[in-house]
Amino acid sequence: MIEIAVGLIALFMSSQVFAQKISFEAGSYSLTAEPPSGSTSGNVKVRTFGVYSLSANFSLAPQIQLGVGYSVFFSKVLSGDMGFGPDFSLNYYYLGIAAPLGYSDQSASYRESEFFRPYVGMSFHQRQFQSIQSSYSGFGVVAGAEIQADRTWSYRFGVRSQALKGPSNTNMSYIDFLLGLQMGFQ
Repeated sequence: MIEIAVGLIALFMSSQVFAQKISFEAGSYSLTAEPPSGSTSGNVKVRTFGVYSLSANFSLAPQIQLGVGYSVFFSKVLSGDMGFGPDFSLNYYYLGIAAPLGYSDQSASYRESEFFRPYVGMSFHQRQFQSIQSSYSGFGVVAGAEIQADRTWSYRFGVRSQALKGPSNTNMSYIDFLLGLQMGFQ
């Protein structure tokens, strides 16, 4: 697990693939899994604190960023049953630009970031569950905002809603509420 996080950070910060922002977020989640039709077992519902996400954003256009990340969640904050998987999103910053603007030469440098940057987007997620040894994947929607704290750091909060499909036509709805810190690069 640690190896994956270190590898992602190294990839995001390499000169070939340089991210404009790296975020760490934590929060709560709610999931409801439905068994296959005809099954005698009932729905599984879990609502708790214990989701953690590391992600990076890459600018595709001034108002559009690609988010690439990895999430881990636990049934008991940092223990119990565990789930994990990659996250991909395409975010649209509808009130302004997504990344800082900057200029630098030998005698001067300038950097400007918008204070409040709300966004909406579409996403794709995969979730692997440790206890049941099965995988779910599907699409979702994201919404949130970034609030600039200083030249480098900003606060980030968001909601991700996912509709996931698993083996034997099982369905799962998953929503998480995240708060975190984000480091911006120019």
